[in-house]
Amino acid sequence: MTFKIGNAMGVAVYEMAVQGEVQSDALVALAREAMHGAAVTVTDDVALRDLSAEYHGSVASAGGTLRAEAIVTRKRGATMRVAADILSGGHRVASFEAEALGAA
Repeated sequence: MTFKIGNAMGVAVYEMAVQGEVQSDALVALAREAMHGAAVTVTDDVALRDLSAEYHGSVASAGGTLRAEAIVTRKRGATMRVAADILSGGHRVASFEAEALGAA
């Protein structure tokens, strides 16, 4: 389960508690939720597409909290670029980028 812990225009921060091994699909789901959260602060009814990921390290297996920090990096009409970093123990473990389509 994820929790939104903050947002501002074009920015969203989400956290998720983890236990044990974390699979890449959990990182993708957290990043997508945070990126969608950031995009809907700019416009309603947003769809993400063309998601890309870069993995930088592994998540600590002892458990803890994953933090997703997402930001709208560019907006042109109804199209936006959104980026998110996933942090574990204060270290970046993955970076994501996607295109978001919303109302003009």
